[in-house]
Amino acid sequence: MATKRIDKAGPDLVEETTVFFVKQDDGSFKKNVKIYERDRKTNNVKMKTDLLLDECYKITTDDDFDEKMEYDDYNGDRVVIRFKRID
Repeated sequence: MATKRIDKAGPDLVEETTVFFVKQDDGSFKKNVKIYERDRKTNNVKMKTDLLLDECYKITTDDDFDEKMEYDDYNGDRVVIRFKRID
């Protein structure tokens, strides 16, 4: 069972972005964005950008929000956290 699969020479680079919020001492949150470059062949990772944005956010339960983060908790339930920008 032969396959006709040819791999190109050189690295196979993909860009990955991670976004998370960092809690400040005053209780507000700042958005942090990290951009990585990964070589899919060797699995080497190199950080390209690390941005801590100056905009401050607070957690809200309203339908009026600027950013939304979703994750699965330890029970497997979907949890949504909504952030509203503080002016």
